[in-house]
Amino acid sequence: MNRHATKIYGVIILLALVSVGSYFVFSNKIKAPEIVRAYHQSQFFKYEQFIESSVEQVKKDEKIDLNKVMGGLVPHHIPTTIPLLAEFYTKLKNSRDVKTFVILGPDHVDAGRGNISVSKADFVMPFGTLRPNLAMIEQFESSGFVVQDEAPFDREHSIDSQLLLISKLFPDAQIVPLIFRSSITNKEARAFGKVLASVADEDTFIVSSVDFSHYLPTNQAMALDQ
Repeated sequence: MNRHATKIYGVIILLALVSVGSYFVFSNKIKAPEIVRAYHQSQFFKYEQFIESSVEQVKKDEKIDLNKVMGGLVPHHIPTTIPLLAEFYTKLKNSRDVKTFVILGPDHVDAGRGNISVSKADFVMPFGTLRPNLAMIEQFESSGFVVQDEAPFDREHSIDSQLLLISKLFPDAQIVPLIFRSSITNKEARAFGKVLASVADEDTFIVSSVDFSHYLPTNQAMALDQ
């Protein structure tokens, strides 16, 4: 093989390598994995028996009037709030079935990339695995307000706390976990509220998981949660 032919083959090989490398780099940029993590695991498995006993103590026939109610406001201080959550979700179970729970909570450490983050992963809980409503999540994403970001959900107890009781009493329900950075404005929140109202249907129940207190003694925190 002469020197000229060798150069030609060398150029062809180099171009092929560059093309293959560029394809993988470019395809990785435009085809980022939709779900960074396959699942998140609850940090509260140790409270499984407490949850069981709390649910057992709730009156099984007690109901609430939900004819015009699409959601509820609940605390998320674990473990002190477990009996309250058991009562809330048992009354809900006695009153209606829920196919999808949309859970709104604070991004406690502002870990999310966007002002509103959503998870598309499964959540492994003490009473089973809860899976996302991907169709509803896609509607929220298309609004431009919501960004999928799995990392903030690893230990976000505003979501984890609610899933404990949902996994116990609504094991077949799907979930849409949403967390909000402190940087979100009132204007943006109101605008997203309109999106939420347009997406939620009669099979959806919206849970606002909030802090009624921070860094208070247990007796004071429980009084505010009540």
